[in-house]
Amino acid sequence: MKKPLIENIWFRLLIVFVLSTIYAVLFYFTFKQIHNTIIIAILSLIFIIIVSWNWGKLAGIIMTVCNVCWTSIILQHTNSLDHSPLEPILGGTIQFSIAILTGAVGSLTRKLRHEIAVRIESEDMLKKYQNQLEEMVQQRTQELQTANEHLRQAEKMEAIGQLAGGIAHDFNNQLMIIMGYCELLSKALDNKSTQWDYVKQIQTSGKRASDLTKQLLAFARKSVYKQQVVSINELASEVISLFSRSVDKIQILSKLHAVNPYILGGPTQLQNVLLNLALNARDAMENGGTLTFETENLRFDRESDTVNNHKLPPGDYVSLSVKDTGTGIDPATMAHIFEPFFTTKEEGKGTGMGLATVYGMVSSHKGGIKVNSIVGKGTTFTLLFPAANENSLSSAISSSVENSKSVTPTHY
Repeated sequence: MKKPLIENIWFRLLIVFVLSTIYAVLFYFTFKQIHNTIIIAILSLIFIIIVSWNWGKLAGIIMTVCNVCWTSIILQHTNSLDHSPLEPILGGTIQFSIAILTGAVGSLTRKLRHEIAVRIESEDMLKKYQNQLEEMVQQRTQELQTANEHLRQAEKMEAIGQLAGGIAHDFNNQLMIIMGYCELLSKALDNKSTQWDYVKQIQTSGKRASDLTKQLLAFARKSVYKQQVVSINELASEVISLFSRSVDKIQILSKLHAVNPYILGGPTQLQNVLLNLALNARDAMENGGTLTFETENLRFDRESDTVNNHKLPPGDYVSLSVKDTGTGIDPATMAHIFEPFFTTKEEGKGTGMGLATVYGMVSSHKGGIKVNSIVGKGTTFTLLFPAANENSLSSAISSSVENSKSVTPTHY
């Protein structure tokens, strides 16, 4: 690295020579007016101290030698060498001593200043690293807390799913008995009798209970469906066409831009997922608004976390977003939206199984859910499904066979 000009030794020698020449000029004109060697010595010492203090002992000694030489030349030129021979020797000795002492003190002072500056810089760097370490610790702590919350949520949802699945199977067995006897009674009774109407009411309630059982099994991910290649774009278009007939004040936008919209799954189950999200969006926009369906292709180069606590492996995915401009979801509610029977709706207007069904269905399709919501501005549900490829269909068939063997069939 190139040194600054002021640190170059030849530049310093030049400056010493120039200062010594200035001293000689001042000495010549001063000595012609005042024949006093003490004043001349003080004048020389001023230059020596300046150089020695800034550049060290060696520079001071060179300055002293130059000054002594100039002094001898001027005194000889002015025929003023009639003083005692001890006087020049004593003056030179004093000047050399002061140059060495001043240079040593100056070097020590500069070294001390440098050490202080280095210490201050080190302290600043230490504070900077300490702040960075505190930020890293805080960030890691927050990440750990978030991971623990996700783990607790996943364990809770898994436990609820197991409980829901077990209850649904046992409840369905009891329903089969009730529905069977209702069928027998309806055949034995006159269809114009009051008892026959009672039996029909029991059958209607039984069918509703059966639908609830299906939703519980969907949440528990124990429902059996035949996997096939499904176009998310076509599925979304069907839901939009169906849903647009039942809303008046809501504008529906379609942004189906996925180039490869194909995934493996059950069309009926996926259609129910979209309908559940659309109905929730409609309820959140009582005064009207905009409902947007959007699809696109994404690629993850590393694992991606989603709200339903599933880590999606790297690969190609189809993203389906359902976005509304409704009331939004507050953080306290957000923590429970996928839990079965949790609802913020009035009694009789919701069972709390809509988003629980979405959770179970998306998880059973090896997908993930992301939810972004701002209170008063709206909510966006983004569903992520693995994109289908050439080998997906054969693997889906074998997977479907294995699932059908491992899951107890449920009759409705």
